[in-house]
Amino acid sequence: MKMYHSILLSALVLLSAAASCKEKQEPTPEPEPEVNAATFTATLDASAATPFKTSWTDGDAIHLIGVKDGQSTSETITASSVSSASATFTSKGSIKEDCDEYYAFIAETGVSGCDPASSWTVSSSTSSTRSIAVAKCGKGSSTLSFRNIFSFLKVEVSDASVKSIELKGNNEEDLNYDVTVSTSDYSVSLASKPTFEAQKVIKVNVGGSGDCYISLVPGTVLGQGYTVTAYDASGKVVSKSVYSDKLTVPNGKVMAAGELQPESVEFTASFEDTTTPEFKSTWTDGDVIEVACLDGETLVTETIKATDISSDGRTAKFVSNGTLPAGASGYYAMIPGTGIDGCQKANWSTSNLDGNTIEKPTVTVASCADGSGTLAFKNIFSLLAFKVDEPASSYVVLEGNNSERISKNMLVSFSSQNVNGNTTPAFESTTSLKKTIEPDKTYWFGLYPGLKLSKGYTLRVYNSAGKEIGYSKNNSSLTVEKGKIYNAAKFVITKPTDKTKNFDASNIVLSLGVVSDVHVNQQAQANKWKSALQQFKAKALENDSNGMAGVLVVGDLIDQPSDNQLSLFKSSLESEIDVKKTPMIYTIGNHDVPKYAWAATMASDVAYMRNMFGNDYFQADQDQEMRTKYEARHCVIGDYHILCVSPNGDQPIVYDPTVVTWLDNQLATITSAEPEKYVIVLTHPMIKNTVYGSRLGEEGGIWESTLSHYWATDALTPVLRKYPQAIVFGGHLHFPLNDPRSVWQGDFSVFGCASVRYMALENGKYEDMSSATVMKDCNDFSQGNLLQFDASGNMRVLRMDFYNKDVIGEPIVSSYPTSDKGHLTKYNHTTLSLANAAPSLSTLNVDVTDGIATAKWAAGTDDEFVHHYVLTLKKGAAVVTTMKILADFYKSAKTSGMRKEWTRSLGNVTDGTYELTLEAFDSWDAAAKPLKKTFQVGSTSNSLWTKDEAGSKSVSGGSGNASEDWLTYSNGTLSWTANTTGKPRTATITLPDGTAYSVTQISADDFKGGWTLYSKRFNPNGTVSGSNNKDAKENVANTSAVTFGDPLKKETLKDASGSEYTNNLGIKGLYLESVLDACVEIDYEGKAVRFGVFFDRRSAQKAGDGKFCAYIPECSGKNIWGDYNFAPGDKAFSDTNYEWLWFKVSGDLKTMKYQYYSAGQKTSNGKYYVCGISIPKATSADKSTISGSYDVIYQANYNSSNDDGMYFKRN
Repeated sequence: MKMYHSILLSALVLLSAAASCKEKQEPTPEPEPEVNAATFTATLDASAATPFKTSWTDGDAIHLIGVKDGQSTSETITASSVSSASATFTSKGSIKEDCDEYYAFIAETGVSGCDPASSWTVSSSTSSTRSIAVAKCGKGSSTLSFRNIFSFLKVEVSDASVKSIELKGNNEEDLNYDVTVSTSDYSVSLASKPTFEAQKVIKVNVGGSGDCYISLVPGTVLGQGYTVTAYDASGKVVSKSVYSDKLTVPNGKVMAAGELQPESVEFTASFEDTTTPEFKSTWTDGDVIEVACLDGETLVTETIKATDISSDGRTAKFVSNGTLPAGASGYYAMIPGTGIDGCQKANWSTSNLDGNTIEKPTVTVASCADGSGTLAFKNIFSLLAFKVDEPASSYVVLEGNNSERISKNMLVSFSSQNVNGNTTPAFESTTSLKKTIEPDKTYWFGLYPGLKLSKGYTLRVYNSAGKEIGYSKNNSSLTVEKGKIYNAAKFVITKPTDKTKNFDASNIVLSLGVVSDVHVNQQAQANKWKSALQQFKAKALENDSNGMAGVLVVGDLIDQPSDNQLSLFKSSLESEIDVKKTPMIYTIGNHDVPKYAWAATMASDVAYMRNMFGNDYFQADQDQEMRTKYEARHCVIGDYHILCVSPNGDQPIVYDPTVVTWLDNQLATITSAEPEKYVIVLTHPMIKNTVYGSRLGEEGGIWESTLSHYWATDALTPVLRKYPQAIVFGGHLHFPLNDPRSVWQGDFSVFGCASVRYMALENGKYEDMSSATVMKDCNDFSQGNLLQFDASGNMRVLRMDFYNKDVIGEPIVSSYPTSDKGHLTKYNHTTLSLANAAPSLSTLNVDVTDGIATAKWAAGTDDEFVHHYVLTLKKGAAVVTTMKILADFYKSAKTSGMRKEWTRSLGNVTDGTYELTLEAFDSWDAAAKPLKKTFQVGSTSNSLWTKDEAGSKSVSGGSGNASEDWLTYSNGTLSWTANTTGKPRTATITLPDGTAYSVTQISADDFKGGWTLYSKRFNPNGTVSGSNNKDAKENVANTSAVTFGDPLKKETLKDASGSEYTNNLGIKGLYLESVLDACVEIDYEGKAVRFGVFFDRRSAQKAGDGKFCAYIPECSGKNIWGDYNFAPGDKAFSDTNYEWLWFKVSGDLKTMKYQYYSAGQKTSNGKYYVCGISIPKATSADKSTISGSYDVIYQANYNSSNDDGMYFKRN
C-alpha cells in the first residue's frame, strides 16, 4: 500500500453495563421510608488513547436520567469529588436511589440527548471531542462505567502551511450521518428521522503541523479505501494521499491513516437448546452479541451484529469490525438483554432481576477457545413461567418457602460457564423477586442454577393497591438446574375471607373434574368423554368464576394400549380444553398397559402415553424424574397438591417400595407445611375396605371374582392412615356413585369415581346381568366427580351423572382438615350405617296367566333408596326360584326418578299352592319387613302328589261314587291303584259334588328308561359313537341316546353344605359300559322334582373292554366361556372329590336342563364354574391313574347356544 502521510484510525469499543432495578414492594404496603438522592461512582476507559477522555477533572459534569415506574427525571450534575480514574456524582435531589434504571452521558463528547426507552442521540460534529461517552446501570448499582462509542481517524500533519484536511471515501460513501445509540445494548443504528444531511466529505480545520483527529461513525465501511487531501490557506492542495485498502470503522479506537486494519475475527453462532420453545433458538435481523477477550492484560469487548443468517435461523455469522484482536486465547460471548450487566476480567456479571423488565432472563452465553470461531450459546439461568388471568392483577412477587435468597449478583465464568456468587456484589441479594405484569400474559422469573428452594416456592399476585389477591404455591423441594423451564401452578384468585367450616359456594377457589375408566376405544366412547368435559366446564362456572382448573383421570384412559385410541382420547380432550391452561393429570390403569396387567415394567410400558402427550401435558408436574421413572407424579393446580401413584404388579396389587416411600415423604412435607389443607391422591385400584366395591376380589359371597386381589389394595393404607388430609380418588371398579357408600371416611377420605364409559357392581347374581358384575344396561351410564374447594379449604364433591346431564343427590361436603379429625366423621360408614333407617314395603301381588306367574309390587321406600329386592317362590317346602333384582338407583340422578312399580315374571307354574316372599334391602344391607303372598294354581287343595304304590285319602267330595281311569271315589274316600307304567302319571276325577281332584304318582324309578342328551360333544379319539365337534365355531347338533337305570353305587352322601342326597339312578350310554350315577329328589308336598348328576373322582370305574373312566366336571374359571380346566385333578373341584350338578326339571317332567353361561353352578370349593361333563380315562380303579386330560366331553352348549345349554329329554 502506497502511503504519503502517517494517519492513524482506531475503533470504538462497545462495553455493556446493563442492570435494571425496581423497587422491592412488600406484599403488605407500609409507609414508605424517605429515599436518598442517588450517588454514583463514574469511571472512564483509562486505557483509551488521545483524544478520548480518560480522566476526570474538577468541574466535570454529566447528564443523568433516572427512570421510576416509567417516568423519567433528568439533571446535569457536577462531580463532587475527583480522582484520576473515577469521580463521584450526587443528584441534586430529584433523582432518587430507588429508581428502576439510570442513563448518563457526557455532553461535550457529542451526545445531544437521551430517550431512556430507546437511545442516545448524537451531534453532527466531526471534531476530536465527538467520542460519544455514555453509561447506564440498574437498580441497586452505584457505578456508571462510561464507554466510547465512536472512533477517530488520526492524520499526522508535518507541513505548517496546511490549514485544513479533507477526508473522502474512494467509492463516494457517506462519512458522517445521523445515528442513535441504543440504550438497550449500545448498538449504533441510523436515525429514523435524521436531523442533518449525510456528508460524503468531511473537512476539518487545522492549525499547522501536529495531529488532526476526525470523528467517524462505527460500522462505516469504505469498500475501496479513502483519500486524505491537505489544503493551505488559499485552498491550494498541499498533498494528497490515496489508500486503497478496505476500511471498516470499529468502535472506540484511534488508527493512523494508512495503517493496516487489524485482521477481523469471524464467529459462527448457534444455540445449544433448539427444542425448548421458551428459549431463543434462532437468529433474526438486528440480533447482536457482545464478545469479550483479553488483549494482553486489557479486557476488550465488542458488540457485533448478525450477518449471513441461515434459512432456518439456526446459525448466523458475526464479524468483528477490528476492535477484537485476532488470535486471542479465547473469546467469550453473551446475548444482551438476557440478564447480564457487564463483565469482569474472567466472568460475566448478572443483572439485578428484582423488578427488572427483562422478558426472559436466561443469561445466555457462549465461549470459543479452540480457534474455530464457533459459538454455541447456552442458557445458564432457568425460567419459572407463570400467567395470571385475573384482570385486577398488577404485579407478582416470588419467594422461597424457606426464605432463600433468590436474587443474587452471580458471576458466570467465561471459560467454564460455572456460576458462583460475587464476593463483592454489585447489588444486595434479596429473598424475593418482583415483576410487573399484565393479566393473561405469560411471564418468566429468572432463577440462577444451584438455587435450592428446600420447601418449594410461592408466587403471590397483588392488585395496584398492593393487596394480595391470589397465589400459586409449590411445596416440593426444587434445586434449580441450568437451562430448564419450570411451570408455576395456576393461580388461585382469592377474596378476603374469615375462615369457616361451612362450605361457601360464593367463594370457590378451585374446581377440578375427577373421572376414571374413560375407556376410549371408538368414537362412541370419545363422545361420552367430550360430554363429561362439557358438563364439568358448565357446572364449575355456576359457582366458580375461574371455571374448571384441571381434569384428573384416575386411569384407564383408553381400552387397551393403542396409539390410535390414545390419539382419539387426546383429540377429544383438546377439543374441549387447552391443556396448557387447564392441565389433565392422569394415573395408570390396567387397560393402559399390556395384557391389562400392571408389571414391573409398567413405567416403560406407558412411555407411549408420555410421548404422545408431550411436554404440554406435564407443566403442572413438580418431580419429572419420579414421573418418568416410576409414573409417580406430584402436580400442583391452584395451590392444591395432587399425588399420583401407579402399581407395578397385580394379584395382589403392589407398588414399587421407592414409590411408597416417596408418597409418604411427599405427604409429610406437604401436610407439615399446610396441615389444614387437603391433599389429593390418585391411584387406579381402589383402597381396600373403604368405598362401595372395594371388597371386590375377596373369596366368597357377592364379592367373589375370578380375579382375586386385582380390584383393590391395602398396600398404601399404612401410609395413608397417617394423613387425615389425604383424599383418595380410586377407579377400576366402575361402581355407581349414587350409592352412599361411594364416599368413605376413616383415618382419611376415599371417593369412588364410577366410570365415564359403563357401570359395574358386585357379583350379586342379580337378574338381567350380562356377566358376573355387569348389567345388560351398563352402557346407559356415565358418571364422575366435580371436586371443589372454597377459600377456607372446605371441600365439596358434586357427583355428576353425565348420561342424564344432572347432579346425583346432595353434594358431599366436608370441612377443612383439622388435627382432631372432626372432618372425618360425617361420611364414616359405621356412623352412617347406625343412623340408617331400614326400607319398607307396601304391596305385593301375583298374577297367573296361561300358566305363567308374574309378581307385581310397589317400589320400596327408604331414607336413601332400595338397593335390591329378593323374590323367593316356594311350592310347599321346595324353593321353585329365587331372584335378586337390582333396583334402578343407578339410572337416575335423583331418587324421584326411580320407578314406582315393579313387575317380574316368575316363569311357568303348575297346579299347586305357592308362597311368594318379597324382601327389600338398602345399601347398608338393612332389610324391610318381608311381604308374603300365597296363591293357588288350579283348584284349591284339589291336587296330590304320591308314590307309585296303591293308596287312598279322605277328601271332601260329597255322597256317592265316582271313577276315572285309575282313580275311584266312594263316600269321602279317594283311592288309586299302583303305578306300574314306569313313568310318572297324572289323572283327574270329578267328585259327586262337582269338585275336580287330580293325583300324580311319581317315584325315582319312573325316570328310568330311554332319554336323549342334547349337548355339544367333544369326541376327538372316537371312543364313543357319533361326531366330534372340535371347532367351537361349528354349529353341530350333538345328541346322545342314553338309558336311565339303576345306579352303579346306591350311595347316600352329604354335599359341602351338609345336605344329604341318595344316588337312585344311573345313566348308561355316555361312555362305553360305564354308568353316571344321578339323584332324583321328589318333594311330594311342594310338588317339585330336582335332578342332579353325580361327579365322582374318589375312584375310577370299569367302562368295559378293559378300560376305566371317571365322571368329573368340565370347569371354567369364569361363568362365561374361557379359562377352562377340562379334567380337574385331585380335590380340584371338591375337597371330597364328589358333588352333584343340578338340572332344572320342566313342569311336564320330560326335560331336565342345565345352563352354564352367566348362570352356571360353582363347584363346592368355589374355584370353578361347571360348564360340562368331562370323562377322562384311567388305567385302574385307583384315582391316581385318572388322566389329567379328557377323552370325551359333553358340554353345556348344545347347538352353540348359551340358552340351550345341556339337557336330557325323555324319549
